[in-house]
Amino acid sequence: MGYYRFLENENVTLSELVRSLSDDCEFHLAKRHVLAISDTSEINLQSHAGRLSPPGLGVVGNNTDVGFYIHPTLVLDGESGFPLGLSTVKLWSRAINHADKHQRLALSVAVRTLQMVEGRDNTQLSAQLTFCLEQQQCLSGIQSSVEGDTKKLQNPYPRGCLPWANWIIARLGGWSGYTSGRPPGMPTLVHGLRQFESIFLGWKLALGGLVYTR
Repeated sequence: MGYYRFLENENVTLSELVRSLSDDCEFHLAKRHVLAISDTSEINLQSHAGRLSPPGLGVVGNNTDVGFYIHPTLVLDGESGFPLGLSTVKLWSRAINHADKHQRLALSVAVRTLQMVEGRDNTQLSAQLTFCLEQQQCLSGIQSSVEGDTKKLQNPYPRGCLPWANWIIARLGGWSGYTSGRPPGMPTLVHGLRQFESIFLGWKLALGGLVYTR
């Protein structure tokens, strides 16, 4: 419910969401050689045309279907190839509106998932690359709830590294937790991230005193 209220809020604009992504990416660029990769994709929304508001919608490549174009720039570490984030995202062919926000947030989840997959076993990578300090505090708080009674179901990674955070997110996404088995795939991590976003929202509300917890 909080997710949709966030998207429906008139104060939440596409430009602010893109700026947040860019600022987060810039934070990780200090003293690094980077590679910026850009590409344009067509987003065809014709199958959802009946649920979209016609004003402001444009057409895509076939000049019939409604949709828009997106041109993100993905920044990678020049040495390791690790994805550091998106430096910019450009949209055109239709007006900025509510549907764009869904696409933009989906893109954010895709970048974070890519980071988690690439850094799954690298304990030298900090969780700060993907999760802010508040999110890491929340992850620490819920870690015990996704761990089991046996040693094999305890998070084996040092607290604060990216694999440590990945393990918790994967457990939220339904992964078994056994490192000897198959590692969590993208669908599991995406589901885990969505679960975590809901948990994190409630955690922040409780932390801010907006929710009575006793």
